[in-house]
Amino acid sequence: MKPVLIVAATALSVALSFSAGPSTPGRSQGPQPKTSQAQAQYQCCYISANNISNQSTPTGALYSIGPNPPPGPLCQNACVTATTALNLQATANNLCHPSYNVPNGSTVRTYYLAASGTYQFAAAVGVLTNTPLIPSSQWKCPPTWNSNTSNQLGGITTDQRCKKLVGSISGVPAPANGTQLGSWGFTWGNEVWAYGTSANGGAAFHPSTPAQCHF
Repeated sequence: MKPVLIVAATALSVALSFSAGPSTPGRSQGPQPKTSQAQAQYQCCYISANNISNQSTPTGALYSIGPNPPPGPLCQNACVTATTALNLQATANNLCHPSYNVPNGSTVRTYYLAASGTYQFAAAVGVLTNTPLIPSSQWKCPPTWNSNTSNQLGGITTDQRCKKLVGSISGVPAPANGTQLGSWGFTWGNEVWAYGTSANGGAAFHPSTPAQCHF
């Protein structure tokens, strides 16, 4: 028999039967031995962000991991061993995927099928950090460039321009303040300022907070 799809209350729950062959992209890569048809009728070990202790079915779990020995002590030992063999970053990436989207701060554990026919706690995987990208509508200058609007180093710039003092004028009268030097820069008094670009490292950027996904 093939593994049974398990529908959880808060996330899609898929019972994966590990076998020889290509691994599923994004899945945590624990031991992947062959399974017999008899073994495929149940799954020994599940990873879960929900407590499934004392349940006779793994409803609420995420997916199965590791080898598939008979229920009881052998299953418990295999589940603990599979947990220590997990690639933690690959597992985190899997749990953060929209298919599961395990909430930030969730404690992820594994559960094994006991001889009594119920699932019991096997081992802790860790506390998951799962925070989204936080975009910003503001533009900011690199640390060594002045904001064109506030004149602050590394400051917020409302016109999306950054500037840097690069030289001075001597020997001739200075042009009027704000004389544009094409799109390259401008003068102010006897100072010569350059506008920031991607080429010179002074382009303004969005100070967004990157997404995080890890244990």
